[in-house]
Amino acid sequence: MSASIWAILIGSLLFGLAAAQGRGPAVEWHSQQLSVNGAGAPLSKILSEIAGQTGIEVQGGNVLRQTTDAKFVDLPLNQGLRQLLRNVNFAIVEKSSGGKVRCEKLLILGERSRESGQELDWTQSEHQRKSGLHAEERLQQVYKAGERGNLERLKREASINTADATRTAALDLLRQKDPAAAAQIALTAANSSDLGERVIGLEALASVNSPAAIETLGQALLDPDEGIKQTALTVLAGLSSPAARRLVQEAAVGFDPAIRGAAENLLHSDTH
Repeated sequence: MSASIWAILIGSLLFGLAAAQGRGPAVEWHSQQLSVNGAGAPLSKILSEIAGQTGIEVQGGNVLRQTTDAKFVDLPLNQGLRQLLRNVNFAIVEKSSGGKVRCEKLLILGERSRESGQELDWTQSEHQRKSGLHAEERLQQVYKAGERGNLERLKREASINTADATRTAALDLLRQKDPAAAAQIALTAANSSDLGERVIGLEALASVNSPAAIETLGQALLDPDEGIKQTALTVLAGLSSPAARRLVQEAAVGFDPAIRGAAENLLHSDTH
């Protein structure tokens, strides 16, 4: 048996013993592998610990009221999150770095009924499953399209309903070569009836500092979905427009408790 396998087995054993002795939740991130013992802890607490150890940004986790008894050892981050969030609507935003795909952001879109069987997870689209293309292969094709100036390919990939690194790269490249087209795709997605598509569109508006973008983000602050409101608020806080700042200031003193505290924190951090 190889040394690496022994290391995994010993690490798993120590993790299990530590969790059992502590009689509480445990999270461990080691060698790009995630281990979790929920032990009935609040799901928001587990996600906060995962964010601290892995560096993934978690948005909207504070809305969760569920506890979790999830228990798994040595899973890749995206698989571990899916295991943990079986009763949550979420989206994972992936980024490419050094030719590899990594999980950069976790967007919590709200809890779902344990009985409903409905699951919203946009890390992989139907297009990807049907195409049979590996994510990194699609990503390389998008970069080649950018080098060749193939705007139609970039527009097509940027418009696909998915939250993966390929779409992010296509949007970035299209923004460099045809900002108007990239802005239109982002606005279309942000006004979609599909919840996951709206999140992607709102995120993309972070680079579209236009009146239409700010109006769309402002409307999203009134959305009944807390994940949508949190996403719009975060994007508005990052824009330099006075109109965007006014919307954040209004949210900080507004009637909606779901975003009032977050808006106050964003304004406070902006002054330090």
